[in-house]
Amino acid sequence: MSLASLRIDYIADWAARLVTRLYEQFKGKPKLLAIVEDVIAPQVQELEEATQLATTLRSIDDSEGWQLDLLGGLIGQLRAGATDALYRFYLRGRVLANRSRGTTEDLVSVLRAVLGSATSIAFVDEWPAGAHIEAVYTTSAAIAAAILDLLTDAHAAGVRLIYIWREQAVAETFFTAVGTCLTADTTDAETTLSVVDTSMLPATGTVTVNPNGDDPTTDTYTVVDGVTIELTSGLSVGHPAGTFVELSGDDGLGFADDPLTTVTAPASIGDTALTVADTTGAPASGFIIIEPDAVNRERVAYSALAADEFTVAPLTLAHAAGSLVYVDDGTAGAFASAQVCGEIDA
Repeated sequence: MSLASLRIDYIADWAARLVTRLYEQFKGKPKLLAIVEDVIAPQVQELEEATQLATTLRSIDDSEGWQLDLLGGLIGQLRAGATDALYRFYLRGRVLANRSRGTTEDLVSVLRAVLGSATSIAFVDEWPAGAHIEAVYTTSAAIAAAILDLLTDAHAAGVRLIYIWREQAVAETFFTAVGTCLTADTTDAETTLSVVDTSMLPATGTVTVNPNGDDPTTDTYTVVDGVTIELTSGLSVGHPAGTFVELSGDDGLGFADDPLTTVTAPASIGDTALTVADTTGAPASGFIIIEPDAVNRERVAYSALAADEFTVAPLTLAHAAGSLVYVDDGTAGAFASAQVCGEIDA
């Protein structure tokens, strides 16, 4: 692969170029200039953009090693220790970030270029100038930092972007804390909290705001709607947008490496018997976790067991047949508060 094939000079001013190429007798004609500048030039410029994008992305796919480093230098994306495979994702994201107009769709495109099409990404535009974007994926701090850098360059000036990511729970190892993130700055004694999403929170309960930081506040709450909770007593101190709000008592407890069994008959709220395929391997009493990766996951104590049944404390949630059941191993929180909230200001 030759170095010449890595780059095609980019022309950013087709409107001005086309005007200068008009014959002298046509220059200064308002109607003709309007056609060139407003009709023809935008189409040519769009073709230029598409050609550059296709050429650059093709070069990224075909390049390796120093060739990728050269491409990164041309478009402004350093390798920062990434492997070739990971660096290609960064480069694709940089190409789109450089051409971003700051729309939410552009930002999501940058994320998809880095994370892949299979990643779950949700976004909400906030009036008058803001956006909330949430992606669930397995990552490292280095990748998260690279993505934040790309989004910082891609988002529009004057727009606050709150980007939230979770290191996705590995079903055979642990589950993360339930929680959400503040979407607006708060003040002392404030009781109404605007958050990204309340779907993972029970209708009432207890939360801790900023659980792993300075001046955490623990208070009972009531869900008001999909993006609002109401505290009973209020915050002890104010916290900025992006602060994590954790459901108390759900701090990411670990559990056994493999699921123990599955539910074989639907279980309802209030049931004290959970019918399962097999209880072999479970201690005589302890805790089990039902549906650890689902919205209605539940950790419940059991006091006795039969070959195919746990005697449990009254269930607070319903569970369908086929739900996975794990034995809680009693380890606390290596991944407590695993959700992270990141904020980019204008």
